Amino acid sequence: MSDLSVVLVRSRSLLAELADTAVDPQVAVDYDRVLLQLDTLVPNAVQPIRPVRIDDRAKSHRELIGLLTRLARAGLDAYELGICMALLASSWRREQAP
Repeated sequence: MSDLSVVLVRSRSLLAELADTAVDPQVAVDYDRVLLQLDTLVPNAVQPIRPVRIDDRAKSHRELIGLLTRLARAGLDAYELGICMALLASSWRREQAP
């Protein structure tokens, strides 16, 4: 599996787990939107989602930002990844709201 594939699998898996474990259903939908947006970047090479355990949501969120940055550096569409980052930031803000 190439480095890009590994990054895609980890990114998709983290997004899926953040969505599945979100307390607020709207936050879960927001994370799913990020996942769908990410999938549009590589429509013919969608990588499987692997089970991950999230003990620290903030740490997983930071890791996800780093992974999306790596995808941009690897040559994926920076504009589309920017949309993913904006959606991710919005999801995170909504999750952190009291």
